[in-house]
Amino acid sequence: MVDYDAVVVGAGPAGLTAALYLARGKHRVLVVSEKIFDGPVGLLELIENYPGFPDGVSGGELIDAMVTQASNYDVEFETDRVSSVEKTEDTFVTALDSGEKITSKILVAASGSRHRKLNVPGESELTDHGVFNCAFCDGGKFIGKPVVVVGGGDAGITEALYLSKLASHVYVLEFLPQLKATAVLQDKVYEAENITVQCGVSVTEILGEGVVSGVRVKAGTGDSETIDAEGVLVDIGLLPNTSYLSELISLEKSGHVSVNEQMATSIDGLFVVGDIRTSSPGQISSAVGDGAAAGIHAIRLLQQLE
Repeated sequence: MVDYDAVVVGAGPAGLTAALYLARGKHRVLVVSEKIFDGPVGLLELIENYPGFPDGVSGGELIDAMVTQASNYDVEFETDRVSSVEKTEDTFVTALDSGEKITSKILVAASGSRHRKLNVPGESELTDHGVFNCAFCDGGKFIGKPVVVVGGGDAGITEALYLSKLASHVYVLEFLPQLKATAVLQDKVYEAENITVQCGVSVTEILGEGVVSGVRVKAGTGDSETIDAEGVLVDIGLLPNTSYLSELISLEKSGHVSVNEQMATSIDGLFVVGDIRTSSPGQISSAVGDGAAAGIHAIRLLQQLE
């Protein structure tokens, strides 16, 4: 007998939605995640584009509500890192860093993403010494100080707007010729008196001895300049957390996993949802939709297996 009907790897919106659907179908469900409340969504200070919250909602509040709702239907949670997954006949075996192995009929991979790095001199040496990824977590360290935000997408601009309330000045640097953020966010950032936006530039080095003192940037023209700053927030995209699946299924070059419209893969019983699936929009609302689709079709598969 297997330990659970379904194991869900990841406690973000996609994973928690899939777990909720499966549990409401009277199935035994375990959610495994390194830190239940420490994913990218849980760290967002304000989410303004998730339906049903006209005044916005914090990421922590949203994830907390999802965890509570799943718990109300007896979803179990385990805090650990999944090291690998294998399938023997009709059973998935999920191995954890602790050494524990958990068996299940269904596996839902919803392990989300990690921040992409700039990979420039000074970044790794100064991480946690002025280089950071979460304004809500670390912004308080830079009250009254100049900071740089690298990345002009929705996430980067949201972080810049939050930091503008704390920092003396915020410099937003975007590699592309224009910001990628939605029009509403662009309007806000250009209206802010203490935010300077520079597009068409790339960071070539993060400067500092022990702590960040600035960044060196290069424009498309080849001109270079140094911007003095005491903090550098890097938000230039995400990379999928899928290494634990590499022995179970072929990953795309990007690390993503190909799925069909049911979020099912080429491996029977394996569903992949959220940021780690191919062509994901990377939005909370789409992640919830992925989780719902996977949950519904996983329930149907479990009914067939029974």
